[in-house]
Amino acid sequence: MALTRDAPDHLWARDMAAALQVGMIGFLVGGAALPMAYYDGFLTLIAMTVPLRLLMEAKLAPDARPKWLRLRAPAAPAAAEPSPLAR
Repeated sequence: MALTRDAPDHLWARDMAAALQVGMIGFLVGGAALPMAYYDGFLTLIAMTVPLRLLMEAKLAPDARPKWLRLRAPAAPAAAEPSPLAR
């Protein structure tokens, strides 16, 4: 939520982050009484959190991300050498 605090056009991301936090807290509080079959819900919350954070970091602070996570254009393919068997 801190990434979108000063970005009014990304209000949807702030709302989604808040909803994910509430869902995680609710699951952690009530999840102690649930069987293992319900853990998929918690993993789904985590799986939705990671892409949201990466998307907002890419849009709002692209230079703050680690170098290996930055989006870059794919390299042009190298010219293929003819196969020695094709002669």
